Amino acid sequence: MRRTLHQITALAAIALAACADSSSLSGPAGMMDSPPAPSRSISDAAHNGGTAGFYFLQPLVAQPVDTGVFDPKRAVSVTVCRLGTQPTESCMEPAVPISAPVVDVNGNHYQSNWQTDALGFPADQYYRVSVVDNVTHAAYGHVDVFLGSTGRGFHRIDQSEFTPLLDGRTVPVKFRIDVGAAAPGGGTGD
Repeated sequence: MRRTLHQITALAAIALAACADSSSLSGPAGMMDSPPAPSRSISDAAHNGGTAGFYFLQPLVAQPVDTGVFDPKRAVSVTVCRLGTQPTESCMEPAVPISAPVVDVNGNHYQSNWQTDALGFPADQYYRVSVVDNVTHAAYGHVDVFLGSTGRGFHRIDQSEFTPLLDGRTVPVKFRIDVGAAAPGGGTGD
């Protein structure tokens, strides 16, 4: 009987552990609870089945493998919205555009610079950076970032879900759109 009671207790503990929420985010202190998906994500052709032919580039994500042909003729803008101290599924206020993207033909990408120390971007918050088609106003993709006041705790950020950034810096938002990539909510943009 005593052995059976220990076995039942052990099985109950295993079952309880299996039912525990395994989606918690390892993030900076005080931000350990994670929200339900898809509020923490990177969405492009290389992540989470995002828009084919659209890629975020370094420093926001690891350099993706892309064999397509760069399309320098897309009309796009880059926006940033605040998700809050705990990331949420939707923005807390309207997204704001950052600097207009510039085409780097030799580098085969677009680049927009985000001045993280600008008014309206407080530190120790989560943000969503989106690339938006200027015609359809729909997003090609997004990358969720944690904008920290210090680098403390960055090593605990799951970089498959968030990109850690240090406040007070200019962040180059680099991305690539290939010829034939479908514009969100429309055609290929060709």
